Amino acid sequence: MKLRFPHSEQFPELEDRSDPMVTLVETWVSVVKNSAGIRAQALRRPVDAASRIYQELQKRLFKPGLPSNFKEALIALAMADLKSDIDTKNLLYGWFKGEDRKIQVPEDYLRQPDGLRNVVSGKSRVLRPIGRGTARSALGALLWLIKQVGCSGLVLCIDEIEELAKLRLQNRRDQALQALREHVDNAGGDDFGGLCLYLAATPEMFENPAYFPRYEALQTRIQQVGKGINWRGPVVDLEKTPLEETEMKGIAKKIVDAYQIAYGEAATEWVTDSVIGSLVLEVLENRERTGKPRLLARKMVEMLHEKRSFEGEGDPNSGQEILVDA
Repeated sequence: MKLRFPHSEQFPELEDRSDPMVTLVETWVSVVKNSAGIRAQALRRPVDAASRIYQELQKRLFKPGLPSNFKEALIALAMADLKSDIDTKNLLYGWFKGEDRKIQVPEDYLRQPDGLRNVVSGKSRVLRPIGRGTARSALGALLWLIKQVGCSGLVLCIDEIEELAKLRLQNRRDQALQALREHVDNAGGDDFGGLCLYLAATPEMFENPAYFPRYEALQTRIQQVGKGINWRGPVVDLEKTPLEETEMKGIAKKIVDAYQIAYGEAATEWVTDSVIGSLVLEVLENRERTGKPRLLARKMVEMLHEKRSFEGEGDPNSGQEILVDA
């Protein structure tokens, strides 16, 4: 599953895709506007544009289980976009990204437009931030939104799960482990369909009786069965699964594919099999204690960023040796 954003020629206003969440919600707004017959490049808008948008929002957001605050945030964003209300849009961007603060949006944005009259009440609606009590429903709403813009799902990668061990209160640690257990149980289910979740933790979390083994409901779901390596199991031990040269090249190519999705073909067209092969050999021969896949990923991304930063300045392969030897 890959989170793909529309190309800029389809949605010219989305040329800057540096912020994934802003891109996602803006893409959704563009889809709503197009369905309502409001074109971004049109010189004039229909006089009933607000009514059209609101009717389209009602059709799209009539979904059982979608959190009410999420619906209100989407409605407010679409109406703020229609009115070119940059301040409200920026507040809503922060809300969707999980900023820990309450925001206020004009209550008029959440009401059905009153014909062609521009009635302004001056009242505001408070949207509370996404927190522990609403995080689960917010994740489900996010997956729904991702699919609404034509994406197949979300790949969510979380590193350093061992940080859970630093929580002072035991009940907080248990709550965190329970959340992990729920994600294992819900994998592939209806609640989180389209979610691919990767979690990385140190071996101590699996071996120390005070951590994963302490929470039996989780331990029984992730413990290894048999001596073989199950690549499709809930846990893959990276220490027992070293990658060979061919697999390392595969990782590099997938990074290039992901980079191309984000920045277009021009950003990666210079990356040949020879470039990837040379980089992989350099990494495999490197004597640093850093894990080889991690080192490869870092250097591959650095190389791509370096080329993109100096696009059009000389040979695209000129920065390769500098980065590999860094």
